[in-house]
Amino acid sequence: MSDAHNEAATLHLRLYVMGNAPKSRQAVEVATRLCRTTLLGRSTLDVVDLRQNPERTRDEVLVGVPTLVRLAPKPQCRIVGRIQGVRQLAEALGVDAGSVDG
Repeated sequence: MSDAHNEAATLHLRLYVMGNAPKSRQAVEVATRLCRTTLLGRSTLDVVDLRQNPERTRDEVLVGVPTLVRLAPKPQCRIVGRIQGVRQLAEALGVDAGSVDG
């Protein structure tokens, strides 16, 4: 698959968090910002709070939270732990963050 095709593909992301913990809040903020700015119209983000929905881990192997899973496009990608900023997250997902700060 070419890089141009990867850029155009819709990213389907799922973010597992634990309540209102600081790392979880930061992960939600950064992932939401990435989707609303850099991936405008090319992403979906499903946030799963494991305190409210512990059963959602039944089909997942989680080694820590927060965990961001790129469900599509394949291959699946997991980012575990603190998500520092939009640029770091975009880079980890293989997405061009352009001129986004953070």
